[in-house]
Amino acid sequence: MYVHYTQSLSGQSVEAEGRDRPDTELPGHQKTLLQDVINNTPSTSSIVLILFNAGPVNITFADTNPKVAAILECFFPAQAAGEALQHVILNDVDNASPAGRLPFTWPMFASQIPPMVNYSMQGRTYRYFDGDPLYPFGYGLSYTSFDYSELWFEDHIQAGDSLKGYVYIGNRGDQTQDEV
Repeated sequence: MYVHYTQSLSGQSVEAEGRDRPDTELPGHQKTLLQDVINNTPSTSSIVLILFNAGPVNITFADTNPKVAAILECFFPAQAAGEALQHVILNDVDNASPAGRLPFTWPMFASQIPPMVNYSMQGRTYRYFDGDPLYPFGYGLSYTSFDYSELWFEDHIQAGDSLKGYVYIGNRGDQTQDEV
């Protein structure tokens, strides 16, 4: 009897605490599967790409494809992820309204990521990133848009003191929305 075993390339087998990804490519055959879905989806339909991962992956090809209407980055969600996604995708704003922002800069290409043996901050984080990212730090969309005005903060503070300031935020859209 011959048994062929293929290790699943998902979840903690790809990335976890103490286990970094070897590259930024989608694991296994996920890129091929996604490309097949894109190529075989009629132009009258739209694709919502839902990602479950811990860090940036190469999705530039999906980001630039007009058939991909939305990309939802879920990181590694908890047990209510399915219900939350349902509310967001169906625009059920009474129960969910997307207001998340990326907590890091998402590079466009793996070549924009400095080698792990380079311990300087050069090329890392939103502050020191070189080049144009696919998504900048803080990127995110919602069902509405906001106006920001009258930003004020104290221009001199003592070490250890709190910074005080304010900004007016106005919702320009029809949807009730939180801003992060």
